Amino acid sequence: MKKLDCADMALKILESNGVIAPEITEHCHECPECRALLKDWEFLSKIEPDTPLVPITLEKAIIGQSAKLRTQSRRTFRVRHISQYAALAAALCIGFILLFNLNPDTPRLAVPSGPSYQWSWAPIENALIDLQNELENSSQPRDSSKIASYDELNIDIILNEINYYEVIL
Repeated sequence: MKKLDCADMALKILESNGVIAPEITEHCHECPECRALLKDWEFLSKIEPDTPLVPITLEKAIIGQSAKLRTQSRRTFRVRHISQYAALAAALCIGFILLFNLNPDTPRLAVPSGPSYQWSWAPIENALIDLQNELENSSQPRDSSKIASYDELNIDIILNEINYYEVIL
């Protein structure tokens, strides 16, 4: 119950504006914690602030003035940006009008075209088939127990590449 009394007394001490009730003094004689709080509170109450307190009316006037300046600066900022965008849009419109109406009666110069080429895979495909046939005819059957020579390995590699390119074509 003492802690509850101390909490109530602490609130009463902090709410007292320099006038200490007799029940607070009685409690402070018995409780050292509340006595220390009362002593500290009395000390803090006597201290005068170093800086003068600003009147509320002055504070409201300053806040109102800053809000007024802020809205004015926003307004000029918006007007300035809107006018810049409008000028940019007008310049683009004028540019497009001039671009599309630029002497439509002027004939365009005819540019002679060069020879046209048509590419076909047929000659390449025929050359690959001929090369494959030639390689297949020149290769001889090998004995599996013998080690393949360098030329035989080259022929096998070329045949595999030709088969690969035939699939692509």
